[in-house]
Amino acid sequence: MEAANEGSGMKFDDLCSIAHNFADSFGSGASLLFNSYGFYPYDDAGQSEGGTIEIDVLRGRLLAGVSSPELRSFIEDSPRVFESLCLRHGISSEAFAGFTARFTKTQSGREFSVTVVDQKGRCRTDRFDGVYGKRLDARKHPPVTSA
Repeated sequence: MEAANEGSGMKFDDLCSIAHNFADSFGSGASLLFNSYGFYPYDDAGQSEGGTIEIDVLRGRLLAGVSSPELRSFIEDSPRVFESLCLRHGISSEAFAGFTARFTKTQSGREFSVTVVDQKGRCRTDRFDGVYGKRLDARKHPPVTSA
């Protein structure tokens, strides 16, 4: 497993970048990765407690929140689509020990976060604006917490 990351020359930041690209596309509702338009994870997040859904991308499972049947089918297809994206970057999704994506509908808009764990156990969570996909500065945008 570790060789999938080591042998490719892929750095941890590169893994995080691939995860960001996947989550940004998934959240857009017009995902070229899935070759589909019209699934809106932020709508489902807005119907969920805390305004959030969280998915395990590697296993195609919903971890938190509720999803429509349409969104659930995209979640279940995530491992295949993510592997395809990884292969385009010259690695296997096996370079990831874990990858979750969290989509949150907030009072001021929407945001997503990605948590990446590599085969060495390194872990990082990054937060992004859900419209533009830009990293959120934690000092200016504290994490959303449920009441």
